[in-house]
Amino acid sequence: MVIDSTKYLVFLGQRISEIREEKGITQYRLAKNLMMEQSNLARIEKGETNPTIKTLLKICEVLDISLEELIKGFYL
Repeated sequence: MVIDSTKYLVFLGQRISEIREEKGITQYRLAKNLMMEQSNLARIEKGETNPTIKTLLKICEVLDISLEELIKGFYL
């Protein structure tokens, strides 16, 4: 089975953005709490870069969600 990584990255970025906005957190604030440049977070949210599992876990921690919640709805 071949996984379309572009589809995965776009989905993941959209989920991060969606959850961030639901929680009323700006991209700037999330990036600051992650100790990350806002431009890097923007690239993650646009699906332009592949975040490490460490980064994803950090995002989940700051957003106060589980990794399972982050990837909820993604099907291979």
